[in-house]
Amino acid sequence: MKVLINNGSGYIDYTKHVVDGTLTTEDSINVPTLTTFQLAATDDSFVRPSRSSRVRILSGVYAAGGGYLSALNLGKVLATGFVTNQPEPTYLGLNDDLPSQDYQQLQFNISVSSDEWLLNCQSIPYIPAFVNQTDSQILQTIAEAVTPIPGFFSFNLMASGTLIPYYQYDPTQTWSDIAKTFADQNRYYYKVIDGQVIY
Repeated sequence: MKVLINNGSGYIDYTKHVVDGTLTTEDSINVPTLTTFQLAATDDSFVRPSRSSRVRILSGVYAAGGGYLSALNLGKVLATGFVTNQPEPTYLGLNDDLPSQDYQQLQFNISVSSDEWLLNCQSIPYIPAFVNQTDSQILQTIAEAVTPIPGFFSFNLMASGTLIPYYQYDPTQTWSDIAKTFADQNRYYYKVIDGQVIY
């Protein structure tokens, strides 16, 4: 398994810094996926990830397109998201190999929420009521309206959905709340992974 983190200057492989046995993913139906792990510097190249850093967790066995991993392809994406906390250090002791960390061995607890965190952080005070549109169209329109990064999300894996005669947007609800309501009503499943909205 590989853990890649983008602090704003491209993805860096943090796999060697992940403390063994600490990576867990909680993936329930129709709610954001939560991933937690701990990082500890193993050499002087370690940089503490900041809040809102983008995280990708890739398989070390299975390829993105199916089958087993080879040198020519990337691993299958298992989870993606954003760091939702400011990682605070826990002091573990001293380490002579870490001059950039003032020779301190520190450990950081990292919490990651799946990609819809980007949609849930934003709201718009007013969107006109939706009339005779499907739930998929409504979800896509709201997502495109609230996302701070145009084009970040892809919607081509969304089913056509169920026609809704009238829907009034409520800015107090997050995008995930709306998606869960629609999915539960129609016995659908929604997930947002690697910028892809699946519904």
